[in-house]
Amino acid sequence: TVNSNAADITDNCMMSVSDLGEIKNDIQVIHTLGLSHIIATDLNTMISVVGEINDNQEELEKKLDEYKKYVQNDDMDTYNSLVSNYNTMKYELGNIMAYSALGKNEEAYAIANGVVSDSSTAIQKDIEVLSTHANDTASEARERLTSVYVSNGIVIIISVILIIVAIYCVMKYVIKPIIATNKDIRDIIDGIDNGEGDLTKRVRVISNDEIADLGNGIN
Repeated sequence: TVNSNAADITDNCMMSVSDLGEIKNDIQVIHTLGLSHIIATDLNTMISVVGEINDNQEELEKKLDEYKKYVQNDDMDTYNSLVSNYNTMKYELGNIMAYSALGKNEEAYAIANGVVSDSSTAIQKDIEVLSTHANDTASEARERLTSVYVSNGIVIIISVILIIVAIYCVMKYVIKPIIATNKDIRDIIDGIDNGEGDLTKRVRVISNDEIADLGNGIN
């Protein structure tokens, strides 16, 4: 149970938050590159920016697809909204680059400050919602983990007490009777060996178990 909760925190919650941070950063980079295309002053720079945007979009789309494994049922609508807003932003960035390439910077700025800006803001909100839920899930997993630790602590304490009780019982009802019986037998044997044997001596019987049977047999 400890391992399950710890794995849930590290493999799901924390990785989810980390991936969302990367997605958020990639969105900002792509948005910035789209704006830089408008202010580019030569064709080579524009082509270079387009290549960078395409590379970043490809990488971002892989991350969005991989992130889906972390999405729970309650977050599916937010995730779909995130993907939809990104697709809108991607489409309008294409329009920005088209207008910019034609020298229509006014139209490009209008899209950048309008639809693209709105899409970017909506994406950030979707990411915040997903991040908040991931952190809440991590907090719940930590609470479950703490509960398990407390339960384990109680079990360990009870186990230690039971072991002490078991040792005490073994000492009292097994070891001590054996030692006492062995001493009495040894005294009788030593007396016989020394020619002073007293066959009227008896082994003390202090229990009603197998050791008592041994003492009674000798007696």
